[in-house]
Amino acid sequence: MGQAPHGLRSRLALTNGRDSPLTIEEGRNTLVDIPQELAAELDGTLAEPISLIDIADLSTRERAVVPSWWIEAAEKPGQEAVVHALAHWDAVLPGMLPKFTAQLAKAGVAIHLGRSEAKPILAYVLTGDSGPVCWYGYPPSAQLRHPTLELGRLPSTIRALYTGLHDGFKRATAFENGFPVSTELFPVGQYGSPEEFEIGGGHKPDLDALVPIFFDWAGASICVELGDTEGRSGWHWSEASLRPYSDIWEMADNWIMSMLGR
Repeated sequence: MGQAPHGLRSRLALTNGRDSPLTIEEGRNTLVDIPQELAAELDGTLAEPISLIDIADLSTRERAVVPSWWIEAAEKPGQEAVVHALAHWDAVLPGMLPKFTAQLAKAGVAIHLGRSEAKPILAYVLTGDSGPVCWYGYPPSAQLRHPTLELGRLPSTIRALYTGLHDGFKRATAFENGFPVSTELFPVGQYGSPEEFEIGGGHKPDLDALVPIFFDWAGASICVELGDTEGRSGWHWSEASLRPYSDIWEMADNWIMSMLGR
């Protein structure tokens, strides 16, 4: 064992208590003012189907969970919308993900509301090396609840992301990635005992309190230890290998940039 199987997060998304599915209409993204190539990508094969929508298309139930700053950003044109959204990022996570936020400020072209099959989303459209790309997040959760994990023991900055910005944030692609929804979090110990892992460094983490909080396209993840509420250190998990890392936010920032082709 010692590794989470591929497709794990897709299965978790279907079983961990999300809302009942919302309707995703085929070809819907052609009705929103986004680049044609991005509309085609979003209407193609994605790990999670999404649809970008106009503010007027929000249902009453969706409006009840969407933060006001989402609507304010989506109402603004182009770069003005990006600036408005980034101001909220800076207020909630000052100094975190500096490369990504700088790239969003430079290459961001629009902010749109949308929906997945489970929840409303806020979509960030950027110009990438080979065309426009879309990152999106779900509504923040006022309180983090999980059936087995004490999420109040997450690092404070991770909790700030989930409660102040997005409870889950990822790039729209055919592969699972990014910050998972809080209800999808799980302990590394679920996939093996310490003897089944190659663990670097002098400190041996409690695998039942070691939680992946960011995934790349290949299944590797960045993990944090529950209880280290003010720390920034963490672990890199790839297959059966666990290696300590001094700054989880620096690692996440670099991974996001690599997923942007930067």
